[in-house]
Amino acid sequence: MGVAAATVVLRLFTRFHVSRANLNVDDCLVVIALMFSIALIGIVFKQIENGLAYHMWDIPFEIYKFGTNWFYTIVATILYALSISFSKLSVLFLYLRLSPQVWFRRVVYTLVGIVVCYSVVYVLINISGCKPIEASWDTTIPKAEASCVDKLTTYLTLSIANIIMDVLILLLPLPVVIPLQMGKRQKFSLILLFGTGAFVCGVATKRTIDLPGLLSSPDYCWDAVTQFVWCFLEVNAGIVCASVPALKPFFMRYLPSIIASRMSSKGGGVSSTGKSGKSRNLNTVVAENIERRRMQGEGYELSSHDGPRVPAEDDDEAKLWNGYQKSIRTVMGRHTRAPSRQDLDSSSLDTLD
Repeated sequence: MGVAAATVVLRLFTRFHVSRANLNVDDCLVVIALMFSIALIGIVFKQIENGLAYHMWDIPFEIYKFGTNWFYTIVATILYALSISFSKLSVLFLYLRLSPQVWFRRVVYTLVGIVVCYSVVYVLINISGCKPIEASWDTTIPKAEASCVDKLTTYLTLSIANIIMDVLILLLPLPVVIPLQMGKRQKFSLILLFGTGAFVCGVATKRTIDLPGLLSSPDYCWDAVTQFVWCFLEVNAGIVCASVPALKPFFMRYLPSIIASRMSSKGGGVSSTGKSGKSRNLNTVVAENIERRRMQGEGYELSSHDGPRVPAEDDDEAKLWNGYQKSIRTVMGRHTRAPSRQDLDSSSLDTLD
């Protein structure tokens, strides 16, 4: 939880103070996801007061109320579903700023619709899973007077759907980035980012595997602890995964040493064209200062758009689409050529550094 909150705070600090830009939709969505995560912790503390994390036989009779425990469980389940859904939506709205290709944007919008429908269904099933609604947690209502959906089948179906969405969101950018020729550092950064997404998928899978045993457990208050741990891991890892790409300007300004290898690798790329001799004659300090100022000015910032457009010069995500190579720009009164395929491949994934 602390890591996720710190990541979101850094993201907002980067947006307002470093990049000096307005919030984008994906920023707002990840903040909402964090708020639901915080609310989830509050509900869990209420459950602890009611016996969670204790064996059933160790809970004092005067504090344990089975119906109240199930009520808090339903609320916690809804908060969990909303948090992971808003994290997914944050990533998807970031994808919309990754490429203007029509097919890509259509797939993203389709996934947005699926995630929204998933959230609505999850909430409605938990609220109205029984008739009357109170039968979901009120054990005083006779079973003959209540009808409820099969909890095991319902939760397993929703959990499997969640895993499928995670996998689709994880794999969606691959057609965009695979054709690019990347250096070792860019490849490592990409693997690290996708590894975070894969971790979220793994946690969701583990949580789903443990679910049947929990729902049939005679010692629910004790066995539910493991399930909540996996839920917290999934929720907060999703928030971190959604926020990491937005932190590039922060690291470029305050931790410039971590990108020193990128500057040297770019110097190596120039030498392959036969021009390294001139580059190496530059004063090292001056060259690094110029590069540092340039990198501080470039950024992750990209306005949300509903249709294809020509990206700005410093939009790192925009460099992932082919139209970027065809644009001609004037910088500082000097007409510059569009970057070549080699230049594009070496810098297109710098946002992951």
